[in-house]
Amino acid sequence: IGTCDLINPCVPDDVSGDPCFGVGCGRFGINSTGYVEYLYGQTLPLTAGQIYEVSFWIRKDYSTETLRKIGLAITETVPTPSISSTTPLISYEVSSTQCVKLKACFTAQNSVSHYLTIGPFGGGGSPEPILYLVDSVSVLTIPAGTLFAESNVTSSKPVYCMGDQVQLNG
Repeated sequence: IGTCDLINPCVPDDVSGDPCFGVGCGRFGINSTGYVEYLYGQTLPLTAGQIYEVSFWIRKDYSTETLRKIGLAITETVPTPSISSTTPLISYEVSSTQCVKLKACFTAQNSVSHYLTIGPFGGGGSPEPILYLVDSVSVLTIPAGTLFAESNVTSSKPVYCMGDQVQLNG
């Protein structure tokens, strides 16, 4: 309690939970009093201007009705208690105990080590305790010249008012 758990099901007397892959993962929790845990780690130095794919796998440790958005932020500085005000690079409402891979592209602005922080960005507690399992966190270089999908989205109207139906095609 008060720290994130490292889980290795191959070790006797370890905490509960099974990773999505391999033999280990991290677990963090949120409870009704507003207590929130985060996982974070440091990358090797990244290269300024280089595009990276940042990804991780996540699932709930057990089924609950409560839903919370979980995110990943990547920053050049060590996370602080005000991390909940940081805008995550990835944000997803984890709804089940099935493993889901989340990923996004990131361009390093400076050639320094970065910090990955995974947790319930936005702060606040949950009406019931929730535990999440995270594993296979990676930061991979995307080779120069890689072609990216381009979006071409059009809408049915240029301006919308509150309550209007929005229709997008792409």
